[in-house]
Amino acid sequence: MTSTQPTRILLLSIPNGSSLSDDPPIGASRVADGLDPALGCDVRFLDLYLEQLPFDEIQRRVAEFSPHIIGYSAILVHTYAYVKKLSLFLKGAFPESIQVLGGGMAVAANIVLRKTKVDFCVSGDSEPTFSQLVAELQRNRFDLTARAGYRNIKGLVFLDEGKPHFTGYAPPPPVIRQVNWDFVAKFTKLEHYMPPAGSRYARG
Repeated sequence: MTSTQPTRILLLSIPNGSSLSDDPPIGASRVADGLDPALGCDVRFLDLYLEQLPFDEIQRRVAEFSPHIIGYSAILVHTYAYVKKLSLFLKGAFPESIQVLGGGMAVAANIVLRKTKVDFCVSGDSEPTFSQLVAELQRNRFDLTARAGYRNIKGLVFLDEGKPHFTGYAPPPPVIRQVNWDFVAKFTKLEHYMPPAGSRYARG
């Protein structure tokens, strides 16, 4: 991986159990929509929540993109066992990819960072924290050994000398973004999240 390439970011939505709802992937959408465009990133989305893919197919899809950063959108803490298994699997297959976790599971950052291969947890809203993290990773050419710059980014939790380090709360974002349906439609089945009127899954 070199700094002359666009930074490739692959966002993964985590399955929350056996049942599916039509709640849209708002976490991944907000991350992609809020990322600073000046960073020059290529952001894509793999809807594991909807597609429920086996690990060998996940590996194939990830390999096609070869991301610098793998981002987990993990809303519910009860999916921790799946995140742990997936994180360990993907680190074995893609050791150079940086793993970042956001969403509700970040409240368990102390456990996530110790037991998985996640490198950073984003606590609270993704922005401005995630853009600042990507910028610092770009400056360091995705080298995690120099930790000083990451300590200055509010809203991060990461292991520092083997211990979880929380950098403090980030300021709230100036805008609470809604779902970017154009982004969602590029990478998943929009009809699942916006079912036709009159169908059993239609809202309202």
